[in-house]
Amino acid sequence: MRLQKGRNIALQRHPGAWNDERLVAQAQEGEEWAIEELVNRYQQKVYAIAYHMCAEDGQEAEDLTQEAFLKAFRNLAQFRGESSFYTWLYRIVVNVCLDGKRRQRRRQRIFSPWQRVKGKEDRDEKLKEYPEREEGTDSVNSHRIYESL
Repeated sequence: MRLQKGRNIALQRHPGAWNDERLVAQAQEGEEWAIEELVNRYQQKVYAIAYHMCAEDGQEAEDLTQEAFLKAFRNLAQFRGESSFYTWLYRIVVNVCLDGKRRQRRRQRIFSPWQRVKGKEDRDEKLKEYPEREEGTDSVNSHRIYESL
């Protein structure tokens, strides 16, 4: 066992020379340094895909990139090696981005009509009900106006 541990430490020094298959095998065995190397190799590519798919929204792309890597490494045991690791990861990224777009459309569909109708029109109507505050009026009255909005 000691020999195996020493071997892994030596291999950690040059993981860049390893191919994806070997790194995935090590990652599947729970080696954190192998997961870190895979993230380092593909982080920029995954971010670029997410950035492109979410209409160049940098913050959304960062969130989706993180979500994709989490999903990939949580499901790494299911990777069978029938395709390259990058192909498998690419499919996960695309699916995460599509799910993100669906969530965003659902939120817009649910909240956008409400915000348009409830927001501006109701606020304008309430503002008409209350005259502008005159100098010297009680601040309690103005506070009630803002509470009712």
